[in-house]
Amino acid sequence: MKPVLVPHQVYQSFVIAQLRHHFSHGLLLLCKNDWPVILKCLITDLSGLTSFLRNDYSTLGPAPRDPASMLRSYLLMLRVRPDLGITKWIDQLKTNRLYAILSGFEPGDVPGVGTFYDFFARLWGKYAKSLKRLSPQGIPICPAGFEMKHDGFDHSQKRHKWKCPLMKNRTTCTCDQPCSDAKYGSTFNTQSQDNPRLFPEVPRGSEAWKLVYKRRTAVERTNKRAKIDYKLEAGRHRCTMMWMIRTYGIMMCQHVDAWYRHQEKELQALIPRILPRAV
Repeated sequence: MKPVLVPHQVYQSFVIAQLRHHFSHGLLLLCKNDWPVILKCLITDLSGLTSFLRNDYSTLGPAPRDPASMLRSYLLMLRVRPDLGITKWIDQLKTNRLYAILSGFEPGDVPGVGTFYDFFARLWGKYAKSLKRLSPQGIPICPAGFEMKHDGFDHSQKRHKWKCPLMKNRTTCTCDQPCSDAKYGSTFNTQSQDNPRLFPEVPRGSEAWKLVYKRRTAVERTNKRAKIDYKLEAGRHRCTMMWMIRTYGIMMCQHVDAWYRHQEKELQALIPRILPRAV
């Protein structure tokens, strides 16, 4: 069956109701370090993933797990236990009610290993369809198998622009299965070989160069977060699919971290309203 869209507001209400049910009576407690994780989950809207993957599910068979909850659970694993694999993470979901709730699952009703890898396969399939192949002449190939049409050269970026070969009158796609819903169809860029790294447009040592170099140090800090804090290499995966999903998942977590830091005081002020007896 096709997945049913669960609006983010419904997920937020579910989490708050479950927290109050399980953690308001003293039998289970939340510690101070739990709250940043809870708040980051509450501000991250992943509901659009359901619509994005909908066509990759069959109209037959049992009802699937909510795609947003599946991805949310994986991101939660990367955030709290990046050293674990999927099998051991499922054990955590079964024994730790907080992790199950934040994922969007009822405690005691969590997906199995096969369900997670089936979800990863659908996610990877969607991503793989968006990749551009190149012809022997270096021309990008669209998902339908056609060579894309050259659409000029961007001198400011030193790159060639390519567009959908089946576009008519610039805004009408004649392809039976359009690969993009953009107004002008699918587009792609290839870097020009006339852009040597040895003689960059920004002179080394100039004020503009120093500004660009500061951005590079920010990239290095981002790499450190991925490799050290989120334990990128602890995945021990054997396929490109899982390495790619892990890498993108970590990048998503880093974006959420930035969102949280930007509004941390406001979010922390919501804790008494979410759980009046929070510890």
